[in-house]
Amino acid sequence: MSKTRLAIAALFISFILATIPTALCATPSTMDHIKVITEEDSGKTIVLKNGDEFCLILFDQPGARNFWDIQDAVLSDGLKIIKETDINLGQSGIVGGPAMHIVEIGTVNSGSQSLKINHWSMGTVDRIFKLKVIVKKDK
Repeated sequence: MSKTRLAIAALFISFILATIPTALCATPSTMDHIKVITEEDSGKTIVLKNGDEFCLILFDQPGARNFWDIQDAVLSDGLKIIKETDINLGQSGIVGGPAMHIVEIGTVNSGSQSLKINHWSMGTVDRIFKLKVIVKKDK
């Protein structure tokens, strides 16, 4: 592949990665204030209002027996998974390439809430995503 085609492909992938989370996580009325959380935010605390939503974006290589165990995520009773979207970032038709997981999470009760998701690699948990969410009373 020529350097020009490689640069164009990299630019296109960057554009997709920048726009997909907003397109999938936000309706037009919420797009201006939806919070996007990534793995770098693990261990942090965010503050939201009751009824707000946020998007969690996680990357992995699921075919290499590496995956975020979103199905067994531990959420306190004030958080609720609204929608989960998995996007294959590899070449079309190839199983096990890089993947992006977009999890839309809503707040349903005020107070101190928490989220925990394990990342598995070769049969063992190799890292844990944790987030504390302070939910203020209704909007």
